[in-house]
Amino acid sequence: MCNVDLKCAIIQSGQKGYEIANQLGWSPSKISQIVIGVYRPSSEDKRKLSKILGRSIEELFPVPTSLEVA
Repeated sequence: MCNVDLKCAIIQSGQKGYEIANQLGWSPSKISQIVIGVYRPSSEDKRKLSKILGRSIEELFPVPTSLEVA
């Protein structure tokens, strides 16, 4: 599942994904894979992204809520 919150934060930062990846010492594909949900970031990865983007971890990686089925 695509992480829309992270994608929006990257766009709003005015940086490209590859620029953020370079700052973190990551490959550009890692950022892309995190956004599209192929790669599950570690707690440390989340912390680094939140610091670079100036957002909280909770903003970038909200806990999904379960929907009740009646």
